[in-house]
Amino acid sequence: MAGITPLGFIPLHRWIARIPAPGGHDISTWPMVLGAGEDWYCKPETGAMIMSPAEEDPCDPYDAWADNMVLAERLTRVSSIIDDWAPYYIARTQAVMDGTWESTSTWDGIGAGMVGIGEITDAVPADVKASAEDMLARLASGEYHAFTGPINKQDGTPWLAMGETASDYGDDGLAGLNFYVEGITAEVPQ
Repeated sequence: MAGITPLGFIPLHRWIARIPAPGGHDISTWPMVLGAGEDWYCKPETGAMIMSPAEEDPCDPYDAWADNMVLAERLTRVSSIIDDWAPYYIARTQAVMDGTWESTSTWDGIGAGMVGIGEITDAVPADVKASAEDMLARLASGEYHAFTGPINKQDGTPWLAMGETASDYGDDGLAGLNFYVEGITAEVPQ
């Protein structure tokens, strides 16, 4: 390029995040911390913490810029939800075209393929991943209902007894759920 002899550099990129010091602490004497496999690190730098997944991905030369989604995925993603309503909308549109459309409620989920769970990353321990995949299979087959008791309301009063499953409609049914369950500290928007 431009008659210059190549120097043999291989362009690589590494993502970092710079976050404020936790709680306003003076972190200037904190050590650099590395993952056991040196696959991530964090360290203090100029009054903040920098964190990186420590990757070195080959790339074409370019002016560097922050890509928040790539960084966030590498630092925090363990899985993701996948909503696939396309088959539902195609069927509903076909019903309109056929003159058979009726107003109905839809409660499809994992079993029907309307909701999926993306790849569970290596950030999740193998035994936890296996347990999650088993639960997904049980939800998909209908063997297990996601709202199976015992579950209490946020204030500690019983909602579902041991082995009881939530109904779709009616008092305290899923369609009109207006409370959080025990352990959630937020308030239901009014």
